[in-house]
Amino acid sequence: MGFFSYMLNINKRNADPIQQKMAQMIIDVVEDRQHPVEIIRFVQSQGWGRSDQIERLTHALSMVRVFRADLYPQAQEIYRQVGAILKAT
Repeated sequence: MGFFSYMLNINKRNADPIQQKMAQMIIDVVEDRQHPVEIIRFVQSQGWGRSDQIERLTHALSMVRVFRADLYPQAQEIYRQVGAILKAT
């Protein structure tokens, strides 16, 4: 049921300002305007559980693919780095 719930809520999630901010933060890190630790701080400050943090980060990465496909390969690497730290904390 979780997957179907997620799929039905994609448009809602895409419109979420927090989700949009996370996607922009990933873009900013790729473009060297921000450090990856800022994404970690932001995600952890939201009060989400670890699985929600990773799910939200994954969704933000998918938004980067739509907004800035040219940056997607670098964004994937940022996602891996940030995700690994979130999983470890």
